[in-house]
Amino acid sequence: MDPLTGAANAWQVTDDGFGWEFTTRDGVKFHDGSELTVEDVAFKIGWALSEEAATVSIIRIAREIADQQITGPDTFKIIFKEPLGFFGATVSEIDNTPIETIFFKDYWMSMPLGAEIDNCTPVDICRRADAIEYNPGPGTAGPYNVVSHYPGEEIRYGRFEGYFAKDFQPYPFETIFLRLVPNLTARVAALGSPSGLGYAPDLALLPYDGDRRGD
Repeated sequence: MDPLTGAANAWQVTDDGFGWEFTTRDGVKFHDGSELTVEDVAFKIGWALSEEAATVSIIRIAREIADQQITGPDTFKIIFKEPLGFFGATVSEIDNTPIETIFFKDYWMSMPLGAEIDNCTPVDICRRADAIEYNPGPGTAGPYNVVSHYPGEEIRYGRFEGYFAKDFQPYPFETIFLRLVPNLTARVAALGSPSGLGYAPDLALLPYDGDRRGD
């Protein structure tokens, strides 16, 4: 919800506290150079806020939606059954939910159909998710683009020079890679290698057997 770095540069509570209306920022570009529009916002939020979502928090919000609509050339509004004062945080970087990431509608719908996904609707949109997972880059608008993706092994990202907020947030790395290393010994060795620097979120060098703060 930062007016300098968010896809929306303005928002307001409307309809006597029951509605949230967002204004999309001019000049936000997806990684293929296409400009983000309010149609892309409506597309993503329209199906991401679903009662069949994977997370309970999203389901609870979806059940409170009375209406959602494009209200102007660059505005989109959601009206709830009751005031939801926390919704602004839900669609921001703070909450880290799938709602906050806007995809390029035309790119998503150009992807081939895959298998049906349980508890995901509309089916026509959800069946393209597998193809997006392999190559999401052109359809997103963040500071880094997917350069290569080896499923189950590694994803490499390159800095996107057309990122609209690059003057407000520092993104110093030209390349970032995420490498999957299932074996613990191999992860430890990779962390000590100049070519294997990365982040292993579940890496435990020592088993926990009590309070070691005094060691």
